[in-house]
Formats: sequence, structure tokens, C-alpha cells
Amino acid sequence: MELSSRRGFMKAAVSASVFAAAAPHNLLGKIIPEFKGDGDNILGLFTVKLADYPILNQVFGSVKITFKGTGLTSKTAIITRTSPTTFVACSDVCTHSGCSVDEYDSSSMHLNCPCHGSTFKPDGTRVGGPAGSNLTPYAVTFTGGDSFQIEVSGLVNGIEDLTDSSNYLREVFPNVVIDSAEVEFGLFSADTVVLAIHNTLGIEILRLADGRFERGDYRFGIPTNQLSSGMYFCSIITEKGFKVSRKFTVVK
Repeated sequence: MELSSRRGFMKAAVSASVFAAAAPHNLLGKIIPEFKGDGDNILGLFTVKLADYPILNQVFGSVKITFKGTGLTSKTAIITRTSPTTFVACSDVCTHSGCSVDEYDSSSMHLNCPCHGSTFKPDGTRVGGPAGSNLTPYAVTFTGGDSFQIEVSGLVNGIEDLTDSSNYLREVFPNVVIDSAEVEFGLFSADTVVLAIHNTLGIEILRLADGRFERGDYRFGIPTNQLSSGMYFCSIITEKGFKVSRKFTVVK
């Protein structure tokens, strides 16, 4: 375990609420988005609790959720559970004329646009009708448990240094991993931390840290010699409720 020095890099944060499209929902908390690209291509990372949307506890349960960032920016996603371990999500904006597409319909086995009859698979792939292209897909990460994470593009906030006021888990570096790799997390206040590596089935493969940590930044090496080629998730869970996962790939 190595306590690293603080870095003066800049991070963006979105103080975001998640609520059902039909009516406002309870605030689910602050997030720290991942950065992929620049400008309007920044992705916001949201955590959705299954307890808040009970229909998603069943296979082919489907719901619309609106993810709201700062200002007037918001995006609505249709999220569908396609298996006990898999969720898919896409925009609800039909690519034909901008109508709002309905949630998954079990009788037709599609997402249906009520305006002009376009149909789509749960992941947004176009099936038929006048729509000329797929619905915008959103990446969903589920490693088991009572929540999942969804990345929604277009929710951008101003840049500021929040190292002293936010917990975080950075991306595994490098990613893709060929030889060695490391991961870094930071705590705003002292907390009990479990930092672990899981496979795509949500099974814990390695535990990197398990104990009490004071406020600060911490960096850990990942013993990739104990991992075979494939996709993994590095996850942090704290006693105070901070929970984030970062996906990475090992190639040998």
C-alpha cells in the first residue's frame, strides 16, 4: 500500500439526480463522471439502485429514467433487463421524427415508437418502420448486487479541482493491460474500504485492499500475473456507501 502525493490535475463533477420520466424520483447522490474525449463527448457515470425501480428485478422488466445534470441538460434512457446478469440501455428519442419511444413491450418483444410505428430491439437496434438508424446506446455495467452503472453522454459541468471534497476511483492504468497495471482511489474522509477485482460474472478474483484508510490518495498495483486474458472490473466499496467500478481488459 502506498500513499501517493496529491496531484494538481483538474476533475469535473456533475451533481446529478436520477428520476423516473413520468414523475420526479428521489435524489440518488453525487457522481464523478468518467472522461472519454472532450467537449460534449464527456460521459457521465450514474449509479442506479434496483430498489428504486422494482420492475428491473425481473428479466425483461423495462423502465424510462431521466438523468439530469447541471443546468437544463438531461437525457432519458430506456433500460431493460435482458437476463439475470445483463442490462441494456438506449435513448428514448426515435431517429425518425424525435418522438419518445415506449419501454420494452413483452408481446411484440420490441421497443415501439407510438408516432409512426418504428420498432427497435431493447439495446436500440432498429428492427423496422420509417426510422433510418438505431437509437443511441448507453453502456451499462452490472457486476451483481443491488445496483448498476450507466454512462450517459452529454451531461457536462464546469471544471474544478474537487480532490479535497470527493471520493474517487480512477481508471485502471494502462487499459488495455499487457504487463503491469495500477489503480488509484481517494477518500475525502477516513473510511473502511474494500478494493477488489471481479470477473464479468461478478465473482471476486482478487482483493487488493480491505481495511481502514485515512483521508488521502492511495495507489495499488494489480497483480496481473494472477489474471488470465479477459475483461475484469476493479471495484471499490466503502462503509459510508461509496461504490464505483472501473472496467479493464487484460491481454496476454
